[in-house]
Amino acid sequence: MSAILKFVLIAAVIGLVWFVVRTRGRINPLKAATEAARRVAEGQKREDAKSGPPAKVVHDLVACPKCGAFGPTGRPCACEKA
Repeated sequence: MSAILKFVLIAAVIGLVWFVVRTRGRINPLKAATEAARRVAEGQKREDAKSGPPAKVVHDLVACPKCGAFGPTGRPCACEKA
């Protein structure tokens, strides 16, 4: 082989190794960030399971003076809207 061909081949191998090392360094932080996000999501699910279901809001119902239908306090009845 000629000297130029050997030089080109060696440069190509060095470039390939450099590219693989550089690319591998980029993939690891992305993988670590993905795993960290997954762990945080699992932790939040566990905390939600421990605390139980959210408290339900209870509204007092009052009878409409016109039609007698019951509805939440402070909201107009359907008969008043029409």
